[in-house]
Amino acid sequence: MFNKEEKNFFWFLFLSATLVYIIGLFTDVMDIDAAQYASLTKQMMDSGNYLQFFYCGQPYLDKPPLLFWIVSISYKILGISNFSYKLPSFLFTLLGTYSTYRLGKLLYDQRIGVIAALVLYTSQGFFMFNSDVRTDAALAAAVIFATWQLMEYVSGRKLIFLLGGTVGVALAMLAKGPIGFAIPVIAVFSDLILKKRWKEIFNWHWLFAIVLLFAILSPMLYGLHEQYGNYGLKFYFWIQSFGRITGASEWNNGNDYTFFLHTFLWSFLPWSLIATFAVANFVYRFFKKSSTYPIKEYACIMGSVIPLFALSFSHYKLPHYIFPTFPLFAILSAEIITRYSSSGKTKALKGVQYFVLTISLITTVVFFFIFPASSIAIAVLLVAFALLAFLFFRYRSFRKDLIYFSAGGSIFVNLVMNIHFYPELLKYQSSHAIANYIRSQYIDPDKILSLHEGTPSFDFYLGHVCKGIDYDALKSGKYYDGYWLYTNRNGLKELREKGIQPKQIISFPHFAVSLLTPQFLNPSTRHLALEEKLLVEL
Repeated sequence: MFNKEEKNFFWFLFLSATLVYIIGLFTDVMDIDAAQYASLTKQMMDSGNYLQFFYCGQPYLDKPPLLFWIVSISYKILGISNFSYKLPSFLFTLLGTYSTYRLGKLLYDQRIGVIAALVLYTSQGFFMFNSDVRTDAALAAAVIFATWQLMEYVSGRKLIFLLGGTVGVALAMLAKGPIGFAIPVIAVFSDLILKKRWKEIFNWHWLFAIVLLFAILSPMLYGLHEQYGNYGLKFYFWIQSFGRITGASEWNNGNDYTFFLHTFLWSFLPWSLIATFAVANFVYRFFKKSSTYPIKEYACIMGSVIPLFALSFSHYKLPHYIFPTFPLFAILSAEIITRYSSSGKTKALKGVQYFVLTISLITTVVFFFIFPASSIAIAVLLVAFALLAFLFFRYRSFRKDLIYFSAGGSIFVNLVMNIHFYPELLKYQSSHAIANYIRSQYIDPDKILSLHEGTPSFDFYLGHVCKGIDYDALKSGKYYDGYWLYTNRNGLKELREKGIQPKQIISFPHFAVSLLTPQFLNPSTRHLALEEKLLVEL
C-alpha cells in the first residue's frame, strides 16, 4: 500500500509530532481545571479513599474518577510533577491514535487508516488537551477504542472484540460519563440500522456486554451512592450530561447553537475544512443514489455528526466537549483526501490547505511579538522551519503537499507553542513561582494561610492544601508567630484597615492565563492587565 518513501515520511511526521507532545508534558499545569485535577489526585492519595472524592475538604462530584485513578498510578511510580500528571493522558492519546488507524483500516484500507491516524495526531485539539490536560484525552481514546472494537465484533462476531468494546465503553464512561457510552453506540448501531443488519442488532451477546459494563462501573457507582445517595447516581447518569440539554442542570454559560460549529473550525485545524467538506460530500452521496462513490460505512458520519448536533443544544458549552468526535472526523477526512487524490480532483483542496497553513504560520510569527524568544528557542525553531520548507519544495505531488505539508505545518505551530509560547505565558501564572519561593526560604507549608485567595495550581505546586482564614481568626493572635498569608492587594488593604501590620510583603505578578485578553497579549499594555499575588509575613 505504501512505497518506501511514503513510509519514511509518515514515520518522520509521527515521530516529529511525538517529540512535540513530549515537550509539552513538561510545561506547567494550567488553572483552573487541570491544576484542580492534579491537586485533587494528590489529596485522594493522601486520604487513601479512591471511591469518594474531596477537594480541599469539600465533596467533589463534578467528574468521574478515571483521570484521578490513572494519574495516581503515575504519581506513585514517577513522583508528583507536571510530567507525571500529563503522561497518562498522552499514553491514552497514543491508544486513541492507534485505534483510529485500526478502525480506518477496518472500514476502508490501510492507507486511509494511516492517514486518519496522522490527521488526528496532528489536529490542534489533540495537541491542546495534551498540554492543558483534563479528562478529554482519556475520553477520546476510550471512545475510539470502543468503536473500533465493537465494529470488529459486528464484522466478525468474535467475542474478544465485544469484550474489548465493553471495556472501552466502560473506560469512556469512567472518564466523563454517559457521553462515553453514547458515541460508540450511535456509531455502531447507526451503521447496523442503515445497512439493515437486524441479526447483529438483536443479538443476545449485547446483554452480556451490558452486565459486564455495569460490573466494571460498579466501584465508581458504589462510591457515588455511599457519598451522595441516589442523587449521586442521578447526577452521573442524567444531570451532568443529558441534564445540560434538558435544563435539569443549572449550568448555563449562554453560548449559542452555533458554538460547536465555529469551535470545530479552529480546534480541528489544519483539517477542519477538509472534514467539513467530507460531511457535505457524504450528504450529497446519501441523497444521490447514483453517486460514483457509494457509501461503504455510516459509523463515522453518524458517530460524529449526531453527537455534535445534540451537544449544540446543551445549555453549557465548552470547546473540549466535542473532542471525542475527532477520531471519527479524522477517518472521514482521510477517506475524502484519498478518494480525491485518486481521481485527480486536487486544486480546491490544495488551495484550502495552503490558505490554512499560511494563516497558521502567520500566527506563529505573532507569537514572537507577544513574547520575545530566547536565542535557543529561535535556533530550534529555525531548524524545524527549514526542514518543513525542504519537505514542501522537495516533494510536490498532491498527496505530499496536502498531507505532509499540512501535518508538518501543524507540528511546527505546536512546536512553537510548546517550546516558546506556553512556557512564556505560564510565567504569569504565579503559583509555581510562589511555591518555589516558599521552598527556597524553608517556610513551613502548614504556616501558609489563604486570605481572599486560593488557586488549584498553588495547592499543587506547594504540595499542600492552603488553609483559608478570616479576619476574626487573625485578630485572635493565634497565627502570628511565623505565619504567612497568601493574598492580594485588597486583602493587604483590609489587613491594614484592621490594624494588622505585616513584617514583609513579597509581590508576584499574575494573570489568569486561560483567559487571554488583547490587553495582556499586547506587550505595551500587558502591565495594565496584570494583578498581584502576595505573600505577607505576619
